[in-house]
Amino acid sequence: MKITVFVFALLSWIQLSHGRCAKVCLFHASSTSLLTFNSRHIDSNISSLCSHVIVGYGLVVDPYDPRIQTHEKVADFLPGLKALRKANGNFKILLQVQNWKYSSELQLTYENAISTYYGRRHFVPNIVKLLRDMGFDGIQIRESNSGRIVSIKKDHILFLQDLAAAFRSESSTTGRAKLLLFESLPESTNMHILDTFSDVNGICREVDMVILETQFFYLRNETHRHHSRLYGDTADQEHSVNFVTNYALSKGCAQEKLLIAISPESLTFEKSVGYFFKTKNFTLKGLLPYSYFCQSLKEYSPKVQRSNDLAPYVYYDVKNKYTKRVEKSVIHYFEDAVSLKYKVNYIKQKGLGGFVLWEFIHDDFSGNCYEGRYPILSILNRVCK
Repeated sequence: MKITVFVFALLSWIQLSHGRCAKVCLFHASSTSLLTFNSRHIDSNISSLCSHVIVGYGLVVDPYDPRIQTHEKVADFLPGLKALRKANGNFKILLQVQNWKYSSELQLTYENAISTYYGRRHFVPNIVKLLRDMGFDGIQIRESNSGRIVSIKKDHILFLQDLAAAFRSESSTTGRAKLLLFESLPESTNMHILDTFSDVNGICREVDMVILETQFFYLRNETHRHHSRLYGDTADQEHSVNFVTNYALSKGCAQEKLLIAISPESLTFEKSVGYFFKTKNFTLKGLLPYSYFCQSLKEYSPKVQRSNDLAPYVYYDVKNKYTKRVEKSVIHYFEDAVSLKYKVNYIKQKGLGGFVLWEFIHDDFSGNCYEGRYPILSILNRVCK
């Protein structure tokens, strides 16, 4: 069975205004040690399947002279990505910048940098210099609202205004293409936090593209569920792509600036039902890259079942190979060709900007599933024209 999660999309508003369907591929270089993906895997497949690649991450450091410090692994991937851009001038490379990394000190540094005129005056030119020096085409800001003061949301908009103005000015002065400015909304799964601490309308007004993080809606303290339902069980279910999209539109966001994030991973839950040990409920086991999940599909050949909004899942029992007793039951929630086509049609009907394939390296980049390399991205390119 051929799964087809995908996540595509992002493109500058200029490209979108001409009706082009762009694919944005995001990955965190900082976590590539968890996989076999490395700089040798950066090849022409990526630039032919992705219009933009977002690389994570950079952090804000030094409250006295605020600047971005990139993770050491980011530099490993840049030569290959820049070679792809040289061969394909439409291919863009962006740096993801976080204001957090499980550290209140880092968040405070970020807030100090954007909350005063002095801080922004030093921080903004440093950002422009870093992007140009390292060869990036833009930046994606991913700020966490956890623990922040409410007033910072006004300062954040001033920061975005200054940054956008600096990008325009630098382009006008040098004649180079304007640096791209994207923002991600991590609290897309919690409308109360997002509404309290973020000026969503202001963000949408100032940036080129806004990523709605709709790839992980499940909550760890609740029962098993699909991680990216389009509608959920009801049209007003908060943890659904439709609800978050309508929320952003209700805040005045331009529809063509909104990007929906989808993950190529399967969300896996297990329940022990062995002879010596049993559990009552399913527990979260984690996320499986497609290259691993497809092996389970081939081995167990489970029947694909669907929720009322076509979100797919499979259920099967795992038996002891000697006793043949069932040892555990497994549920995988994922995306396939049917659900993705449904979401692409939703994007088109809403007139949205497109998709972001969140952690595209969790697609089958090595061809282990015998469906070719990057089967998910390949399907997306065929479906979304």
